[in-house]
Amino acid sequence: MTYGQQAVRLSNQSGNNPLIQDLKQTIAEIIDQVYETKQQSSDPEVRKFCSKAITDFETGVAWAEKAIILDVLQGQTNESELRQHRGQRHTQSVS
Repeated sequence: MTYGQQAVRLSNQSGNNPLIQDLKQTIAEIIDQVYETKQQSSDPEVRKFCSKAITDFETGVAWAEKAIILDVLQGQTNESELRQHRGQRHTQSVS
């Protein structure tokens, strides 16, 4: 697992919701890029900003995950919409 995948707890799938899985994977990739910048920099200020950005991405994922779960529990998004989203995202990433 990459640093970003660990940071967003990608292995914790929250009911295997494809929206959450896609969200976490996308943010994990961004965190990995920021983490790489942090690791390559010797400037303390750059490293501090990278750490802050990573923390904010982790917080954002947690809040987005809660919002998606609440949306599903309230019946706003049904399973067919989740599958459709998953298929669209896969098609876009393959193109």
